[in-house]
Amino acid sequence: MSHTPELEIHQDIPLKQKLLKKWFWLYFFAFLIAPTGYIIKLIAARTMSVEDIGLFYSILWLIGIVSSYNDLGLTESLQYFLPKYLIARDYVKAKTLLITTWLIQIVSGVIIWSALWFGAPRLAEHYFQSSQTIVVLRIFCGYFVIVNLFQAMQSLFLAAQDTKTSNGIDAARMWTWVLALILFWQFGMITIITMTYVWIIGLIIGIVVAGAIFWRRFGWLIRDNHSDYTLWLFKERIGYAGWVFLWANAGSLLSQVDLQFALYFLGKEEAGYWTVYLSLLTAINLITWPLSSYLFPLVNELVTKHHHYKLKLLMQYIGWWLVWGAIIIWIGAYFLGPRVATLLFWESFRVSGELLTFAAPFVIFGPAVWFAFQYMAGVGKAKQRVRILLSGLVASVISNLVLIPSMGLKWLIVWMAMSYIVMGFGVMWVIKKR
Repeated sequence: MSHTPELEIHQDIPLKQKLLKKWFWLYFFAFLIAPTGYIIKLIAARTMSVEDIGLFYSILWLIGIVSSYNDLGLTESLQYFLPKYLIARDYVKAKTLLITTWLIQIVSGVIIWSALWFGAPRLAEHYFQSSQTIVVLRIFCGYFVIVNLFQAMQSLFLAAQDTKTSNGIDAARMWTWVLALILFWQFGMITIITMTYVWIIGLIIGIVVAGAIFWRRFGWLIRDNHSDYTLWLFKERIGYAGWVFLWANAGSLLSQVDLQFALYFLGKEEAGYWTVYLSLLTAINLITWPLSSYLFPLVNELVTKHHHYKLKLLMQYIGWWLVWGAIIIWIGAYFLGPRVATLLFWESFRVSGELLTFAAPFVIFGPAVWFAFQYMAGVGKAKQRVRILLSGLVASVISNLVLIPSMGLKWLIVWMAMSYIVMGFGVMWVIKKR
């Protein structure tokens, strides 16, 4: 090879110093990105009906579900194995992993593109009950062909623990959405169709930025190495990816199944209220999400290097972080829910803020469980993680089917919390056993 630069992941940096350094970039970009989702929904709330907002985000839910089939679990498999190869300086295997991931996902993307294009009329008629859904779904078809390249490049940045680049690219993509929407808004062109075009434009900008940085920093990895396509390597990656694939499907269902129950049993208006409530939850999770996203590659590195003392110390830091986060989140959600919802989304969405006040004692359950899931991913407990998530999904679906038709949105919150409690016990058992 002509050039093999020293990566940060090769260095033995004290844990506290590393966390403080990453903390700055994680939260800098998190706070930079945070307003974008609310600006998007604010523009939508001022220009679209509650029913149209509920319909658009229900379509996004479907796209999210289909994306997990497009991914095939290979993105997380890439993020799990790639740091191990980089730490060992085995760049041949690292290159092979990147290329095989791209090729497999491109093939799956083309298959899904074809199925969604020809199945759009049936979905529009029998599920969404709206003819304009056909156009939206067909515009999103292109998403599946190009998103794989973006995800693989992001995975390499995450594997190298380059949080500044990976989060900076996300910021560029999100602010592209905002600026494009503002432009359409000025010309009075905000519709479900234009919202869909904005999503595709943002992804294209993200790919252009990521591609330029990828080639400048990691082009040597592609140019200067041979490939190793031995069968046992392929089986190892696919075996891990299979469990991640099940995990991604269960996770997508768990995160979005409540919106679909609200849409089906209670109608588009209630689905709109629930969508804004989930947005308010996302704002609260800004406290925990940046550190949670970094936990997976960091734990993976510590396990690979056999730094068990640092791993134990990291868990102590995370525990105290969650305790203080729970106190802050509980107080803020309880006292400020309706005010924040009214301020951001106007009086018509005050109901969403009242839901947040009701949910205040339960809000921390979700972030705590996802922190634990990130830890399990870092130590390679993919199979156990799937079993725990499926138990939470089953608990949520059964309870919602029984209670939602007669008891409304507040029961969605109660049983979402119950599903996280079920998963929490499972996670604690696995971590304590380890």
